[in-house]
Amino acid sequence: MNEAQANSTITLRLATRDDRRVAWAIHERQEIDSLHTLDSAGLLDGLLVFMNDIGFMDALNRFNIIGYKRMILPLVHFILTYMTKILLDIPSMNALPEILFANCAAMELLGFNAQVLKDGICNRGHHSRKAGKKKPTPFSPQTVANVLARFSLEEAEALLDNLISLIARNALLDEELSVIIDATDLIVPDSFPEDACGAATRKQKVTDKHGRTQEVEVLVRGFKLITVLWQKGRIPLAAKIVKINEHESNYTLDLIRKAQENIGPHARIVRLVFDKGFLDGPTLYELDKMHIGFVVPAKDNMRVTSDARSIAASGEGHIATRTTEVSHGYGSEKTTERLLTELVGIEGLCTYDQYCPGEEVSHILRKDYVPQPINAVVVRKWNNRDFGPSGKTVFLTNEQVTDPFVPFDGYDERSTIENLLHREGKQAFGLGIIPKKHPNAVYAHVYMVLTTFALVQAYRAYQERERDQDAELWPTNKTLDEDSPEPAPSTKRPTRKADPFHGIGMARWRRQLSRDNMDKVIVFYQDSYGIFNLTELGILSGMRLKASREDRESTARILERYGIDPSP
Repeated sequence: MNEAQANSTITLRLATRDDRRVAWAIHERQEIDSLHTLDSAGLLDGLLVFMNDIGFMDALNRFNIIGYKRMILPLVHFILTYMTKILLDIPSMNALPEILFANCAAMELLGFNAQVLKDGICNRGHHSRKAGKKKPTPFSPQTVANVLARFSLEEAEALLDNLISLIARNALLDEELSVIIDATDLIVPDSFPEDACGAATRKQKVTDKHGRTQEVEVLVRGFKLITVLWQKGRIPLAAKIVKINEHESNYTLDLIRKAQENIGPHARIVRLVFDKGFLDGPTLYELDKMHIGFVVPAKDNMRVTSDARSIAASGEGHIATRTTEVSHGYGSEKTTERLLTELVGIEGLCTYDQYCPGEEVSHILRKDYVPQPINAVVVRKWNNRDFGPSGKTVFLTNEQVTDPFVPFDGYDERSTIENLLHREGKQAFGLGIIPKKHPNAVYAHVYMVLTTFALVQAYRAYQERERDQDAELWPTNKTLDEDSPEPAPSTKRPTRKADPFHGIGMARWRRQLSRDNMDKVIVFYQDSYGIFNLTELGILSGMRLKASREDRESTARILERYGIDPSP
């Protein structure tokens, strides 16, 4: 049989979850295909259920790229394989065979049957392989990297755009969204092609042999990732990859429009917060015309900053104070500290000349030029730190400042994108680890990381709302009446908690899932699989267990639950 004939016999199929069918097969002593502990496959199972329920699995099955022409496997299998690598935080491509490919439960969930896992998908390169060296199964890690290098920037971006559209369509966003925009560097190795990336200088702390630390400027090469993040749900709504030397403020409006296009009529962006790097007068003016509130810190050398501080020092404006209590220590050593914050809201400042339409920037020196008014919030005290009557930090905003704490608190969440998306993306999702020294591979990798990140955050919020019990199992033919009651029809959006994640990060969440799945197994039977705990597996397989009357009644309930007659 030649390679073409061998490939034609390979059929990969995503397994169907049907607990009742598999339970019946176990009870009737049918031949089971495989049995595995659940471990990381437990995370995959729930996420695949979610992906199917919102329609993302159908979208992936339809997704294709121009550069993928030799169809060894459908593209969806490579996408799912790489997203699983990201999800399980596998550190490198070379670690795939040992960690993912050797995980039979996870691979079978992704559609790779036992034959493919044993024999691979083709014999390419077999003639040049050294004697005794086994061929990679189901394929080599380099195969995945080569597929990623075939994505164009637009095709990679479409993955995230499609997911966000589906998340919005399934009412997993609030109706009004407060978003953050920020950028982070993606550094590439020196061996990366020079013409494919940019170069910029960055300050870096170095420590000499005497332990002294100082900042030096270093030249770095790579890309810049600019992301619009929905702060409350931690979901990236749109993203753009540019060379590292390009300025992020040039892309603010494009990204906001892309984010709004992705969420469509299902939600609306009402507030945008960002740091000084995005400060641009015409951009702020356009945001105001789009009816989007903005909050951004002003630069110290701006005339509007000096005017706002002078007005605050004179005692004018809307002065507001707030005291909060913070606890330190525990038990008998517990103490409470009162923190005071004082703000001044100032309306109608007309000394930010660049706050105007882009075509009018060249007119700001004319005598007849009429500047646009903008509001400001001056921080006099921040958590007991006193900056004097004129204050220190000044925020520019188009929102009302009669209560200056409203825009101030809105900006206070800006660090979310740095602490959660960028830091956690690099630490827990491998955002900064490129699979291949090729720009297209970088594009595909980054957008798959963002897509996986968005999936996980939406899924966690989905679980918190307990709507996962309404989902059709992926794709489950029958559901258990006890576990999946029919939900009452409702068009009302559920009320969200302030933090649906309870401060639990990705690493801790993975540990909790691993703990919850310790006593569970996944059983594959023909084209179906089922998940059971060890007690259920023992009862279904007919083990004779010493049992009290209560235990026997519990056994009968378990059998009835799976549609099996408990009578002998």
